[in-house]
Amino acid sequence: MDLIGQYLLFLAGLVILAVGAELMVRGATRLALSLGVSTLVVGLTVVAYGTSFPELVVAVMAAAKKAPALVYGNVIGSNIINLSLILGFCAMLRPIPYEKGLFKRELPLLLVVYVLLLLFSMDGRLLRFEGVLLLAIFVIYIALMTQRALRGEEQIHVAEACPVPEKRMASNIVGYLVMLLL
Repeated sequence: MDLIGQYLLFLAGLVILAVGAELMVRGATRLALSLGVSTLVVGLTVVAYGTSFPELVVAVMAAAKKAPALVYGNVIGSNIINLSLILGFCAMLRPIPYEKGLFKRELPLLLVVYVLLLLFSMDGRLLRFEGVLLLAIFVIYIALMTQRALRGEEQIHVAEACPVPEKRMASNIVGYLVMLLL
């Protein structure tokens, strides 16, 4: 394929990515509202899974091909991009309001995981039991998020970007799921 064809494919990929991201955010937000779940919980779980799944696939494939530098680069690089480029760019466009309790709960865990990764990596490798510990932290985190959501502790105000008509909420759950999956 020639260079122009590659650029066209790249641009088409960017358009598909943008449309897919929009569908995912709208579907997740509307699904959360329809089910009475906080959009914060959906963002910290469903949307986070969806956006991280391609990274997981790359990391697993790299690990299977014995390319540890790609695994580490993928994980650490995506975190740097998410925390600096994405948050920075979005805040530059418009201030990003947040619930103060979010950082009291989530930031310490984020720091613990980063410190653990740093400590675990000091010897130049990540051992199986260290991976199990990181996965256990993930499972506990999801369990706690689910428990808080079921108790209604994660309710925050939803931005008006994705309004959902009250009387159509329940009937459109399947449609919102399709948007989310697309």
